Amino acid sequence: DKYVIKRNLGNKMFKKIDASDSWRCLVCDPSQMSKMETDWAEYGKKKEKKRRKSEGGDGKKIKGKYRRNIKDILDDEELSKETKKAMREEKHRMIILQQRQQKYKKQAEMYDS
Repeated sequence: DKYVIKRNLGNKMFKKIDASDSWRCLVCDPSQMSKMETDWAEYGKKKEKKRRKSEGGDGKKIKGKYRRNIKDILDDEELSKETKKAMREEKHRMIILQQRQQKYKKQAEMYDS
């Protein structure tokens, strides 16, 4: 049945089957399904790995939870110029933030007393 083949195998496979003179049905030749089953299993594994990675795990299960993916720490020589610049800017921003926190803490203490 054309509809069943299109629904289960897709239009691409149906066109291939329709063009072939020697194609046999999947019941008569079930070996055709093994490649599709393998491809489908690989697709499922990749999708699961992608899901785990998006949740912060690397796929290694520890006590029912997925371990977070820990990246290697690079040496300063391995960092790009843009990364070094961003790190300097972040460090400067943190210093300013700490200074402001101390300033407002002192002002709050003056008002409380």
